[in-house]
Amino acid sequence: MRMRRIVIAAVLAALGAGGVTAAPAQAADPAGPMLLVPAVRSIDSGTPTWVQTSWGTTIDICDVQITAHVVRATIVYPDNTATYTSFSRDNSLATGATDYASFQVTVWVAHTQLKAIHLTINYKVKSHGYCAGPVQSRMFYATLPVQHRRVRPPVGA
Repeated sequence: MRMRRIVIAAVLAALGAGGVTAAPAQAADPAGPMLLVPAVRSIDSGTPTWVQTSWGTTIDICDVQITAHVVRATIVYPDNTATYTSFSRDNSLATGATDYASFQVTVWVAHTQLKAIHLTINYKVKSHGYCAGPVQSRMFYATLPVQHRRVRPPVGA
């Protein structure tokens, strides 16, 4: 429990100090999807853990596909999409609505640390009830707190 408090304090300090965090939502282009919280829950090193990212949008979007990348980590997406994740309810989001997307992450670290998650959201703009037009893309960054465990990684990890 003490370690969780230390990690939470580190995340809050990083967010306040502008460490390994995403650009604030206010700094992003106002038209389109945005990452609402630039951090996810802490995970234990070597333990596959599902994490959630919270999203909002200022325009109607559809055909949403979100991918994540963390250096020296394994990312697993939901079975129904396999190579990406999308929102919990649907692959679209209406103006002003919020939703979350989930993926599983496993990362091995030698000591407790913060890792950067590179999130790419691909989407189309929904217009007059139709999902059409070119695929648009945006990249966001979030913080992943990883707690060290005294367990050796498996061979090849």
